[in-house]
Amino acid sequence: MFFTRSIFCNTSSTLGKLALKLVEKKGSLQYKSSVICFVYNTILWASEPLQTIVEAHLLGHKAGQLTGDIVFALHNLILAILTDYVAGKSLDTVQKNAMDFVSVLNRHGLKIFFKNTVLLLSQISVLSKGPDAAQVDSMPSEGEILSDASSGPSIAAYGKLHHLTRAFLFRQMCDASLHVDISGAVSESHHQLNPHYLMGYFFEGLASFQFARQTRSSESAKWMERGQSVLAKMRCWSEHSLWNWENKVLLLEAESMFANGEIDSAGRFYNSAIRSAREHKFVHEEAIASELAGMFYFEIGLQQKSYSYLVHSVDCYKKWGAHAVAKRVENVIKSDFGRDVELLEFNADTPLEHLFASSQESKKKRQQRECKSY
Repeated sequence: MFFTRSIFCNTSSTLGKLALKLVEKKGSLQYKSSVICFVYNTILWASEPLQTIVEAHLLGHKAGQLTGDIVFALHNLILAILTDYVAGKSLDTVQKNAMDFVSVLNRHGLKIFFKNTVLLLSQISVLSKGPDAAQVDSMPSEGEILSDASSGPSIAAYGKLHHLTRAFLFRQMCDASLHVDISGAVSESHHQLNPHYLMGYFFEGLASFQFARQTRSSESAKWMERGQSVLAKMRCWSEHSLWNWENKVLLLEAESMFANGEIDSAGRFYNSAIRSAREHKFVHEEAIASELAGMFYFEIGLQQKSYSYLVHSVDCYKKWGAHAVAKRVENVIKSDFGRDVELLEFNADTPLEHLFASSQESKKKRQQRECKSY
């Protein structure tokens, strides 16, 4: 089955790249914006680095402006903004670009992509200011958008994804249990898979493994099964792009091992996940992996290690712009370590030097693996 999927993806990628070449020919400029939008949004996102996808959609936006193709110019622009969010771009930058996008829509009297953008702005507001900051001034609320019958299943899946992400990041896991089935929601919407929905799968897996550790045997087995199902999907996508998905697979592997009591192996996988996230420039996922590693080391009684990872997590959340999430982790540090903080801080790795001091040979091998995946 995977072999068949690989052939299909490789063939689609080849045809997509051929379409991009053909549209560069004389007389084809009018189609450039739409072709870039289609090829990168439906095909090449699966294999190209997310940062490259953003650049391509911005090029498609400019091409649409040049030819007067306003619909595909806007479609490329919102896809660039959404992909920037998934790739861990500074939330301040994503928020500014999304607000500018809404202004463009208002100027043209258009409502296309408006609901997606408002949901994104609401999500950014929560991550930066806190769970009570979901309402964005002068815009519809999340509740209004999601309860609107005209929104459709795709918007509902998109809203569910945001709710799961914030429930996980703010450790409101009772709420998260209502929104865990992202893969089911995407399937129900019959929506084309994209990086945003796969991020939903990622959080579905993380939440599932956390529930597996926190619930009783029968429930735990159910959550473990769901987590393993997500992990299997993410392994397949990692085969197509180590750059985008390797760190996510490594972190899900670590969480699975932790839930299974495989302590020695779990520690190595947490470290690998953090390194991979940093090398591939996903600061938000470096933050998540560092926090989960800190929780893991705290649970097994290694306080000094736990403190170092949690502090590094706070730094990464702040770099991303998720200040409310960073504040939550800071409160966890104060609560868990109390008066020991000063001593732990004196002995802490800053920033985890032992983890990021990898040899040139190791980096070379990783680059060779990544090249083979494209």
